[in-house]
Amino acid sequence: AVAESDLRPEAYSPAHAAGIWQFIESTGRHYGLRIDSYIDQRRDFKMSTQSALRFLESLNGQFKDWLLAMAAYNAGPGRISGAIDSQGSRSYFDLKLPRETERYIFRIAAIKLIMSDPGRFGADLSEKEKYPLYDLDTVTVAIKSKTFPIVHISEIAGRSYRHLTD
Repeated sequence: AVAESDLRPEAYSPAHAAGIWQFIESTGRHYGLRIDSYIDQRRDFKMSTQSALRFLESLNGQFKDWLLAMAAYNAGPGRISGAIDSQGSRSYFDLKLPRETERYIFRIAAIKLIMSDPGRFGADLSEKEKYPLYDLDTVTVAIKSKTFPIVHISEIAGRSYRHLTD
């Protein structure tokens, strides 16, 4: 998620990918995310992470290789399959891929190394520079009508409309 969006739920790409895992709408829906005019679960940390894991597992099942699966997550499975077929190699390191995809695996490896031991790499992050921890509750609400204004939800929750929508 760090490589995809810097953990920013509001991230949006020119290809219309959104959220921390940068799902395009069709892939997000295929992996169980609700995306409509009322809600976009691509921006939900828990839901999108579960969907991203299912997608990555599916790609690994298809390519039988985690590096190719990760490359396919970035470039799309069709592009990776096409590169394998046209270039005659199943090695991520031997395939000529879009520049962003060629750098993707190395970017993830670098992020993992740095995040595992930031001090070792001269990154001494203060608390104010870190992402804030959110104290979240999951609440299920049964609504009998098709429409229920969010302002009513904010009133019931005892929160401002802005608090719920920021």
